Amino acid sequence: MNITDQRSRVSGQWLEAGSDSDGNAWKETGLFNRASTSTDLLFWNQSFGSQGWSWSRGAVGPFSLWLAADAAPWTLPLPDGGVGSLPGTGASVAAESRTRFLFNAPEMAFTLQAEAWWNYNAREQNVSLVLRDLTLDEVLLQWQLMDAPVSAWSESYRFNVNPGHEYEMVLSGWVEAWDAKNADLRLWVGWEWPGGELRIARVPDSGSAAALLILALGGLWTLRRVTLTSK
Repeated sequence: MNITDQRSRVSGQWLEAGSDSDGNAWKETGLFNRASTSTDLLFWNQSFGSQGWSWSRGAVGPFSLWLAADAAPWTLPLPDGGVGSLPGTGASVAAESRTRFLFNAPEMAFTLQAEAWWNYNAREQNVSLVLRDLTLDEVLLQWQLMDAPVSAWSESYRFNVNPGHEYEMVLSGWVEAWDAKNADLRLWVGWEWPGGELRIARVPDSGSAAALLILALGGLWTLRRVTLTSK
């Protein structure tokens, strides 16, 4: 596999607002930026707000995706003696790896592997893959995992290759985390043709190699959103 080009850019901001016991309002803001031309995976590890009650982490790269999110750790006490999140806290995280490539062989073969874990509610996370022949504008494979809280998947696929056609593989996932919720999703592709048969075709400035979007929590009483974008 010869990865010829990968450009990544991450930027985002967060706003945390609330009030103390005397009714005095307060807020905090933050900005972060990062640019990279490395062919390695792009990692992120972010804690939202000064209280750190929610966080996300993960990585995106060609043909691979990992994201995790956690809201309101179990160590956060509630007035009734239990644990969980306070009103207005939570994290919404989404990530996407989009790669365009050429395949110089009569057949492409790969193994799709996925892992998913979360502690409750199957409707708050998802991970998926789409393989498309861009030249024909045809979907060759569409797959998603959104069922059991502890899941592992491994399946092999083979497709005939049209010489000179450009292909696109999109790996995506999202997590909604709140009230002591945490989740971990992984998705990656293992190619069965080692060597130079696969070549990244191009990476436009619009971000076809890896696009990352993160929306995350606000403050003590008021939910705000955080946006993190990678191209």
